[in-house]
Amino acid sequence: MPEQKVITESQGNLFISPIEFFCGDKVIISYDINVDDDFSIDMLNSSEQNDFFYFGHDEIQSLIPNINDLKSISIESISYSLNKNILNFKITCTFWQPGKVDMPEIKIKTENYILNVQFPQIEVSSILEKTHISSIRSYKGPEIIPGSTYIIWVSGILLLGFLAAMITMIVKFSKIKRFYKMLRLKHRYRKNYKRSVSKINLLSKNSANLSDMDFCERLQLILRDFFAVRFSEKIYNMTTPEITKWFTDTFGSLLPDNAMEAIEKFYAVMVRCEYIRFSGYSSKASILLCDERKSLLAQGQEIFDLIEKGIVTE
Repeated sequence: MPEQKVITESQGNLFISPIEFFCGDKVIISYDINVDDDFSIDMLNSSEQNDFFYFGHDEIQSLIPNINDLKSISIESISYSLNKNILNFKITCTFWQPGKVDMPEIKIKTENYILNVQFPQIEVSSILEKTHISSIRSYKGPEIIPGSTYIIWVSGILLLGFLAAMITMIVKFSKIKRFYKMLRLKHRYRKNYKRSVSKINLLSKNSANLSDMDFCERLQLILRDFFAVRFSEKIYNMTTPEITKWFTDTFGSLLPDNAMEAIEKFYAVMVRCEYIRFSGYSSKASILLCDERKSLLAQGQEIFDLIEKGIVTE
């Protein structure tokens, strides 16, 4: 096998993008050289007529044997292509040293030739020289934009106010929750009171059209509804003695005197109405007297007033 002929090329046209760059910038170098016909033919024959070649980072060592020793430049990729007698190189790289930097020599081997391509020196611009700063600047504190002091103060005050309100809300949440619960209860109880009074008044107007048994049944329903809403829905399913016993077992001595008086009146009215309803007119006592209806209605109203105005919701 004949010895390969060594050719060295150091003359060509260099193009760099960007034109001005600094340390750390990615740069693309384009370099065109002229080669003779014999090398062009041998290069095409050696590569089976392939006229474009690309070398990634892991393949560059075949072109630049000392690639790992380079300190001032990092090469990302190299490609070259042959167009007639013009061999064009494109190198993507990054420089790490300002000033004039020597490019590594690229070695291309064909069957009969070894082409050593030498690049001209590359000028890497210096940021220090560009800005005329030769030393590290001292620390400079933050500056306040003119006219922003007022906004900062107002924003700070609003933020503190908001935080204070949130803390107060968290601390007093249980009290606030209890307060709104009491409001809802008071509204419910007041509505129940007004509805029960309206029913008493309506029963009074229609009293003449009702029998004693119907009158007593309706009055009992009004009283039972009032107590069930005001205290517990269990009252709907209790007899009159069970209701009074439930009050005693549940509240004991916690109820005020006027509330106990209302319960006693409730018991008396309910017992009288039950006697009228279930006696079947067996005696004169099972018939309401002429003014007894008014008396029972008045007692019902009094029971509502004693409960509503006598028990304080807290």
